[in-house]
Amino acid sequence: MDAHREWVDIQIAEGRINAAELHRELTARGVQLSYATFRRSVTNRLGRAGKTRPRVNAAKTRPNRRPSPRQLSFDWVRRPEKRTVEAQARLDKVRAASPDLTAALDLADDFKSLIRKQSRGTLQDWLTRAEASTCPEIRHFAEGIRRDESTVNAAITLPWSNGPVEGHVNRLKLIKRHMYGRAGFALLKARVLNAA
Repeated sequence: MDAHREWVDIQIAEGRINAAELHRELTARGVQLSYATFRRSVTNRLGRAGKTRPRVNAAKTRPNRRPSPRQLSFDWVRRPEKRTVEAQARLDKVRAASPDLTAALDLADDFKSLIRKQSRGTLQDWLTRAEASTCPEIRHFAEGIRRDESTVNAAITLPWSNGPVEGHVNRLKLIKRHMYGRAGFALLKARVLNAA
């Protein structure tokens, strides 16, 4: 290899950095040199010359996949102050896709604010705007709320919650599942009363 270093340096200076091609030329001249040794030498000479050879089979970066509907819904439900920059960018991209979609998301945001008691608007105002929406899903949702308007309005305006009741129901079901098929009602009653 020492005898051919000068020739390799000239080839590298001309921009020829393909080791396989250079090795074939040397072999055609009658030089007997293993490809692995020649390739290592060319790589070293390239490093000294400050040049790099692009990797042929290098791992390619994955293109950004489209977010799933589930991921977008989680991004949207999360409070704006708790969203990541990437999540906000995804939502902004969705909003920019269509004015109809933007209007539907604005209505959904307003309803979310009503439920979280962060809005000064009323359910009646929201229902009027939702029923006039161009989005059929929002209109259908508003029709369902209109059928049970008094209950939804109570959930939005009153300070009470059925959260504690649901918590107790969950606790009772858990105790019952632990004992499934092992004992009768008397033991279940004892466990529930003594656990409290």
